[in-house]
Formats: sequence, C-alpha cells, structure tokens
Amino acid sequence: KDLSTSLLQYMAPPEDKGKLILLNEENVKYYHKKIAKPLTLTLQQRLLGNASNADVARANFRYDYKPSLFKKTMLAGKNVLILELLAKKTKVAYRKIHLFVDAVSYRPLQAEFYAMSGKMLKTAVYTKFVKYKGHDKLKEQVITDAVNKNKKTIISYKRYDMEQLPDHKFNANFLPRFK
Repeated sequence: KDLSTSLLQYMAPPEDKGKLILLNEENVKYYHKKIAKPLTLTLQQRLLGNASNADVARANFRYDYKPSLFKKTMLAGKNVLILELLAKKTKVAYRKIHLFVDAVSYRPLQAEFYAMSGKMLKTAVYTKFVKYKGHDKLKEQVITDAVNKNKKTIISYKRYDMEQLPDHKFNANFLPRFK
C-alpha cells in the first residue's frame, strides 16, 4: 500500500499457501485458515528459517533507518560502498545494518544485521534481481546465521504483482475473509 503498510500472501509451498502477513507501521498480524483470528507478531520474530517478519514484509530500509557512509572498500573485484543504517525507532527489527552496495549501480550486494546489543545476528547476500516496471527488484537472497554459518535460508520471489487494494483489506479484522 505504502512504505509502512504491506500485505503478503504466500503462494507456495503448498503447506504455506494462503498464509497472510499484514504489516502496518510496527504492527504485524499473521493469519492462516487453521486459526480463528489473526495473531500479533513482532518484526523480530522469525518467519521461516533465518528470515524475520521484517526481512520479508518490509524490505524498505529507507523507512526505518537513517543511512550514512561507513566506508569504501573492494568486494569480489567491485568498488563497494558500505552504508551504516541506524534505526530511527526502537521497534524496528535491527538496531543497525551494514549495507554493501555496488559503487557504480548502487545495487545492494549484501547486508549485515545487528541486534540492539550490537551483536551481529545474520548476513544476507542479494544474489538475483529482475526488472519490474523499469526498476530492479530482488528475486533471491540467501540469509546466513552469524553464529552457525551452516544455517542458511533462501528467499526466492517468484513474481511481483502490483495491485490496488481497497483500504479495508489492510485491516487485521479482514484477514479471515481475504480472497
């Protein structure tokens, strides 16, 4: 709907098809037909594997974080800018993010996510992009746990659809009737 409001519907895998997540500001509601009414979750809660609600439902760093240039470096033969993103609010999923972007295209390459304590929680590598309505959109990312490097989660977006939905569909009470 806008930078602070998202509605996600799972299309696959079959066991998750139909699950809904509504994000409105910092409020996260989760609904599946197997439960009577939507559950309240936090942005920090894990959705699947290493992916939190914030990783999937709101990947717009500009809304929640204040960026500054942290340093310039080389990564895999590319000139890279490392941006330090500091949380604007206390209810965000991460206190700080180091976002590595290509210095020429400004496309994100990877990110490091830090807890409120300052401890690194995980990394994400942005592996594939697609063009959608003239803009680069993330197609795949690999999230790795910072402590157990063998724990990886791959999020793959199969398609993007832009659809205008009426305001009442962005209400938690409507989720059980969503089609």
